[in-house]
Amino acid sequence: MFKDLNLDMVILARCAPGNSWVNPAERMSILNLGLQNCALERHATEDDKFRSHNSMSAIRTAIAAKPELKEPWVSSVQPVQQLIVKRFERLKLKDVPFETIPPVTDDKIDVL
Repeated sequence: MFKDLNLDMVILARCAPGNSWVNPAERMSILNLGLQNCALERHATEDDKFRSHNSMSAIRTAIAAKPELKEPWVSSVQPVQQLIVKRFERLKLKDVPFETIPPVTDDKIDVL
């Protein structure tokens, strides 16, 4: 078709897999719009002790075994959390800005 019509350029677009573009909740989620063009990558820790852990479950297990790993993990994830908070606070839904709350502390989790 490109050759038959003697076109100069072809632009192709691909829809989201699994027909998620049909689902209104996924199609125009305002939170998805806030995260567009945003890279979410935590900062590496010293000696990057978490490199071999491929899931949050593995990280939780490692922190449970060695509690001293919690502080490096929190400090490596904190910049990502701050970026997401900044992005979400710029969003509005029906002229009402989004509110964000800080993560729950361990003490409050223990109370629950």
